[in-house]
Parts: sequence; structure tokens; C-alpha cells
Amino acid sequence: MLMGGSNSAEQASDKQDQVNMASQDDGDSVANAKVPQTTTLTKVETGEDLEGDLYELKGAEDLNVEIKAVKGECQLQYGYGVNQEEERFTLEIGEKKQIEGKDLIWFRLSKPSNVEIKVSGQEIDTTAQDVAKSYRIKKK
Repeated sequence: MLMGGSNSAEQASDKQDQVNMASQDDGDSVANAKVPQTTTLTKVETGEDLEGDLYELKGAEDLNVEIKAVKGECQLQYGYGVNQEEERFTLEIGEKKQIEGKDLIWFRLSKPSNVEIKVSGQEIDTTAQDVAKSYRIKKK
């Protein structure tokens, strides 16, 4: 009986080792598996007037900014460096502008509360922003 008891303890110990090894194997295979990366947009810095707030975008290959006038018109200027204007125009209600870039997009809006801003599907809240404001979107 004592022999059987120690055998049972050894078997239980062996089973526990097998479970631990299986857990470790599962952990390794999960770590090596390609997990789809989610896109996140985070405000990391409040900038000066022309420089603007800095947002970092993680999990996207390229930058894609969509600005749509929803409440009223809004003047928009944008570029690929701070205050390096590429284009300037006015968005009327219902109009939208797509801006694509690799590493950095800078843009300035005359009345941000009149528009919706989406960066690779992530929205920037512009509620109650009735004065001109600049934004920087940087890919991380």
C-alpha cells in the first residue's frame, strides 16, 4: 500500500509536470502566433498654437486622416511638417478631405467643432473647440 501511495504521488507529480509543460508550450505558440494588431490613437502632448496637439498612432501601416464638415464650414490647411502648408481650402457642410502620409501629418482647423476627425478609423473629439487649433498625427 505504501508503494502504491508513493506511485500515486509520483503519477500525480508527472501529470502536473505534463500540465506545466503543456501550459508552457501553449504560451510559446501563442507568443509566436500572429495576433492582429489593433489601431490606437493616443494624445501624448499638448502643443503650442501653430504646433498643435500631438497624437501617436500605433498599429497602422500609414497615416490616414479624414476630416468631414458636419455642423458648418471650416477652413483647413495641412502639410507633412509643422506649419509646412501643402494645401489650404474651406470645407462646406457634407464635404470631406482625406489626407494620407507616412510618418507625420500636421493640420490646422479654423473651427474644429464643425468637423469630425478620424485617424485610421479612430476619432478625435472636437466638441466645444470653437477657436482655431492645430493637430499633429505621428505614426509610432
